[in-house]
Amino acid sequence: MRKQITLCSCVLLLLPLFLLAQSDDNRNDVLPDPFFGQSTDEVATDTEEDAFVFDDELEEEKETEETPYGLVYLNASEMPYFGNCDEQDMDNTERRTCSNLKLVEFIKENLKYPKEAKEKNIQGIVLVSFIIDETGKILAPKVVRDIGGGCGAEGLRVLKSMPRWAAAKEADEKVKVKLQLPLRFNLKTDGDVTKKYKITWGGFQKNILTKEDVKENSAGKIIVRDRFGNEIPITAMTMMYEKRNNLRTANSNGVINKKMRQIFAKAKTNSQITFLISIQDKKTIAELEQVYQIIKPEPKKSIPKESLK
Repeated sequence: MRKQITLCSCVLLLLPLFLLAQSDDNRNDVLPDPFFGQSTDEVATDTEEDAFVFDDELEEEKETEETPYGLVYLNASEMPYFGNCDEQDMDNTERRTCSNLKLVEFIKENLKYPKEAKEKNIQGIVLVSFIIDETGKILAPKVVRDIGGGCGAEGLRVLKSMPRWAAAKEADEKVKVKLQLPLRFNLKTDGDVTKKYKITWGGFQKNILTKEDVKENSAGKIIVRDRFGNEIPITAMTMMYEKRNNLRTANSNGVINKKMRQIFAKAKTNSQITFLISIQDKKTIAELEQVYQIIKPEPKKSIPKESLK
């Protein structure tokens, strides 16, 4: 029998890259993915809260929310830095790249694939959230989306072990900011149950769309079918919209809700929409993923004047 290979990939949505860590029989390396959350027994599956953005050049107005910790920004003029990158002699772009890479390295070194998740072949993306206060300390870590098997708890453990960040700033004043981090847990085995299912969104037959396609089909139904064409009920769904390292999310129980439609209405070219979908098909529990790339429409071909005569 072929030996099973465990791959834990941490997709840092702040960066245009995927990281893979291979484990052997004595070690389990796991990589990170940025999100927000709650305790693992309190997973949000039908809320419409925003995910966080890790970019200093935001296209939207500043958003804030009142919390038990006081006023918290959902985006700020200068986002927090990880790994002492704020102290380096770099420009803002270089500091941001440094911070993102340092964060990836930290999670790669510290996130472990839980034994229970491996034994039960549990895979998918865990979303965790947290607040960084004016001193760089992490507050209110919680799991927004859990996949079970101890993965949510492992994400929280790593969050709580992080060193202090350099605080976010608004108008040169240090402020509290809320962040979300997606953590991907992948097991590469001989049999991938996710290949047994197909996801469709409205009338889309492809995963490369224009922003006009997205807006016209924003209310289209998300459907999961098995290999025989049977529709499989969705138990939970998270939509992630990413544009130039800016991340917004919305959650539901499987329907396109108001928050998602609002995000789709502002969709831009060169962005990406990802649906993370949980299903239960008889005794099979699976975490599925569907990605749509938003591109520029092809220019219309002009008709030569000669052919019009």
